[in-house]
Amino acid sequence: MEQPELVLEVVVDEHHVTVAVAGDIDLLTAEKFRDFACDEIAAHPRPAVIDMTGVGFVDSSGISALVAIRRQAEALGVSVVVEPSRRVQAALKLAGLTEIFHSDDPDDSGTGQPA
Repeated sequence: MEQPELVLEVVVDEHHVTVAVAGDIDLLTAEKFRDFACDEIAAHPRPAVIDMTGVGFVDSSGISALVAIRRQAEALGVSVVVEPSRRVQAALKLAGLTEIFHSDDPDDSGTGQPA
């Protein structure tokens, strides 16, 4: 079985750094995701948005990567908000992490606009 490709992109504007990720985040891809996001947040220290609306699967290693990303961002004094897909939202809820990775979308459907 072939591993789906993990696609990572960054968009930087004067107010935010947005790291967009699409594909599956698991044991094979979590380190790549973590390193990319941490490097971009360090290079552009401003509030970060992790756009995970294109993620179809995330396991505990992916959740661990998110925690590491948040810790590094906090060390730099910047906030992190996750825009989750439904599957990512379910994994965050199961891990008890929805509060620290809150979305600006009140119904968590991925259709709301940031406040």
